[in-house]
Amino acid sequence: MNISVARVDERLIHGQIINEWVNRTACTHLLIVDDSLVADEFMSNIYKALAPLWLDVQIRSTASAARYLLATQSEPGRIMLLARTPLPFEALARHGLAPEEITLADRRYFPNKLAVPQASKHAINYLLSAGVRVVAQNAPDDDPKPVRQYKV
Repeated sequence: MNISVARVDERLIHGQIINEWVNRTACTHLLIVDDSLVADEFMSNIYKALAPLWLDVQIRSTASAARYLLATQSEPGRIMLLARTPLPFEALARHGLAPEEITLADRRYFPNKLAVPQASKHAINYLLSAGVRVVAQNAPDDDPKPVRQYKV
């Protein structure tokens, strides 16, 4: 499957994700990469219930997501990767599964906003050094703002 969008959004599934991002990118699958959410069956079911029935929603650990992405590379479909922080994308990149671009939704990643956690800075720096384009973009119609290396 093609990765049509990889997004960091701490809210995970919500109206904008379904109504704008998924529809505009014609995704057929949504893969949430979240090690802690995998263990929380109640919240996992809530997130899955928020998606339309035609959208295949899976919640996987980072390691399981890497195996899934490798196994489905030649299958038809378009997938949206979703995580609360950039850390799962760093882990996927270390497995050779770096998306071409990652969009950051949280306002903390926009210039002159809230402090970015150190772990997220390290993950973003790794992704940038691996050739991944990282942008801050709230909605699909917004102009993406390139994110640059952090001083850590």
